[in-house]
Amino acid sequence: MNRQLGALEWALCPAVVALAFLAGTAGAAEVSAARPPHLDRTLLAARIGALAKGAAPARLGVSVLLPVSGEQWSFGGNEWFPMQSVFKAPLAAMLLDAVDKGRVRFDSTMVIRERDLSPPYSAIGDSFPARTRYTVSELLEGAVGRSDNIAADVLLGLVGGPRALTAWLVAHKVDGIHVNRAERELQPALVGLGKFRSEWAHQAAFSKAVSMVPESARRAAMKRYLSGTEDMLTPDGGVAFLEALQDGRFCSAVLTARLLKIMTETPTGAHRVKAGLPPGATLTHKTGSGQTILGVNIACNDIGLVTLGDGRRFTIAVLLSGSTASEGARDSVQAAVAQAVVEALR
Repeated sequence: MNRQLGALEWALCPAVVALAFLAGTAGAAEVSAARPPHLDRTLLAARIGALAKGAAPARLGVSVLLPVSGEQWSFGGNEWFPMQSVFKAPLAAMLLDAVDKGRVRFDSTMVIRERDLSPPYSAIGDSFPARTRYTVSELLEGAVGRSDNIAADVLLGLVGGPRALTAWLVAHKVDGIHVNRAERELQPALVGLGKFRSEWAHQAAFSKAVSMVPESARRAAMKRYLSGTEDMLTPDGGVAFLEALQDGRFCSAVLTARLLKIMTETPTGAHRVKAGLPPGATLTHKTGSGQTILGVNIACNDIGLVTLGDGRRFTIAVLLSGSTASEGARDSVQAAVAQAVVEALR
């Protein structure tokens, strides 16, 4: 028990900063509570509809919720989209719940072995085997803050695996998120590769292996994935998760604040939702990026909690799948959706 308290004390400084930030945004929201913001639904329907049409043949899914009033607007809100690394935020929430219950400790050291390797991206994989020892705390930062696949897969095993994570979400009344496979299983399957091999942990080797798969097999593998519901989420499901996280329904206030801080400071997705927000806004989010297979991008996702400079808040999920556009163009769709939501706030 004393050692666990030590780990929490180690985490307390950044957590206190995050709690102070959250208290400030809550206070700002209370100032505007007399006039709760609402959404111009006509504007949203027109703007998001036009963006979806322009993004074709990609599918666009959007969900927006105003936490003060509970008003929600969706575009394809109940449709299934490839989740990719978005799952790492729910994974982190389940891990922190386990920390609260004393089942997992931040200062526990995990030894990365060859069998623990996963496909890129992973800074841990790039450093292997020169470095093999990481604390649970470091793996949490890597999985959520930098979207490290090996860190995520190790933590996923620590909490019981994909099925346990999905069941945990359902038990916390969060639907619309299906976690079925670890990264080392999912990413090779998307391109028609067989069981993951440790040498594929490096980008060059993984890309070479993918190039050896016949185009017909790659296309069939992608079609199988996109036509199912495994390892997918709905826009409404993404928003439901974020609201539950913000409300502290998964773990203690200190650990909730710690996760929110990581999700606020992450450098990923700078040109997605964040790029569509006005100066002074804060975004606490998790991105998900899929492979591009035969010119078709699996996923370009961003889900987040937004606090504008004047204290107005909204929760947003923007999911884009099947795009044939460039990375910059995909990111621009994300930013344009966020900008439309800000303009629709009244």
